[in-house]
Amino acid sequence: SISAEASEQSAGSEEEIEDLILRWLDVCGGVQPDPFRGRYPLLDAATFRVHHVELKIDGPSRYGSLAVSMRGLEVKAVNEDGQQQDLLMMLERSQDWENNAITMSRLVECSQASARYVGRGPSSEQGHFSEYLLEPTPLSLLLQQVKNVSDMRQIFRQRNVISVPSGRMLLLGPLAGAVNDSAEELPPPDPRLCPFHVPTPEWRIQMASRDQFDWIFSAWMSQPTAKTVAVASMGVGMAVGLFFLLCLASNCFVS
Repeated sequence: SISAEASEQSAGSEEEIEDLILRWLDVCGGVQPDPFRGRYPLLDAATFRVHHVELKIDGPSRYGSLAVSMRGLEVKAVNEDGQQQDLLMMLERSQDWENNAITMSRLVECSQASARYVGRGPSSEQGHFSEYLLEPTPLSLLLQQVKNVSDMRQIFRQRNVISVPSGRMLLLGPLAGAVNDSAEELPPPDPRLCPFHVPTPEWRIQMASRDQFDWIFSAWMSQPTAKTVAVASMGVGMAVGLFFLLCLASNCFVS
């Protein structure tokens, strides 16, 4: 299980932030160009399985206060159609040498996901579920990035496709700085970590035609504990990476 909290606050003092940046640069190899080397970078090819994720977000100027919950979560590398294949085959078919680009995709699936407004929302007379940004529902999220083959740090395009079999979304302000004129502009990212402009992701939300009970993504949860893959080291990093439920109209903030 993973539990994390995020808020619109600095990650620490200037010295603490600098230490975090330097430690991450040690992990990713510094500030030198990162060309495509014929394989997935870092843990992009790994499959992560987590029983339960709880994320609390306190973002009064951009998101409001939200509680995000996911159960039976699985994240894996897939092709552009969301299908899992041989890794080398996927890399070969995703390369666009004419445009010096390569497309990498990850699929996030969970048996139940929800995002609930905390400490606010419509009157209780409208019903319990009126407080949900996303009512509890199975969910899949296809994350796609088109990257520069010469330097994988540069992203040409991002597209995220959310698919749910049912459920309802209730968008209450503030939700995303792009539609909240009162929100202060975020400080620019450190150029050592983000040397290139990051394009705004294209978001698509689609309702699937299949019955909700057919969305059995996490068969692995019924397996014996000894056979379940435990990935505790992913920790807060992946939880924060699941900000997709909050970013329907803007870029994420780093806190």
